[in-house]
Amino acid sequence: MSKSLVVIPRWGGNPESDWYPWIQTEAPFDSVHLMEMPDPNENPIEDWVATIQNVVSVHPDRLAETIFVAHGAGCQALLHYFSKLPPGFKVGGALCVAGWWRVDKVWPGLLPWIATPLNRDRVRDVCDNFTVLISKNDPNSPDWAANKHMWESWLNADVIVISRAKGFNKAMEPAILKVLTRAFAEAPAA
Repeated sequence: MSKSLVVIPRWGGNPESDWYPWIQTEAPFDSVHLMEMPDPNENPIEDWVATIQNVVSVHPDRLAETIFVAHGAGCQALLHYFSKLPPGFKVGGALCVAGWWRVDKVWPGLLPWIATPLNRDRVRDVCDNFTVLISKNDPNSPDWAANKHMWESWLNADVIVISRAKGFNKAMEPAILKVLTRAFAEAPAA
């Protein structure tokens, strides 16, 4: 079965933002889907989770071959989507880029993302292959050490810390491609 990649953008992002078009052409997957989220500058949690549910196949075999890469607030949307999957469903893996649990300056639209409870046990049941890329100089979540600890202790994530990637918003982000290739792409046939 072929592996597919689903990309969930950041707050204010869209399929043409940041590194998303670049990863679509460079990622070693059979298909890459760049999600268009509703209200990207407001991102109501329920709307984003429903959008993922409507786009992503919920057939257990297909979902098990799906890798997710989410960026910023998209990471929270992905986690809430995982928590709503039926028992017994598994995904192939998840890469959270600039993922956070807390931010220093909470604006009103972000508050629901922080205040809405998340069933972390359910998330771990759905995905047991989490990798997280965070930066030491992320302007939204500067306490990278606490953020790293939360990802590791709450979801048993493999956390990779980059020194100066800020929010991973460049048109090309080689660290993301490297992690996707190393951690999630199928090995080439011999």
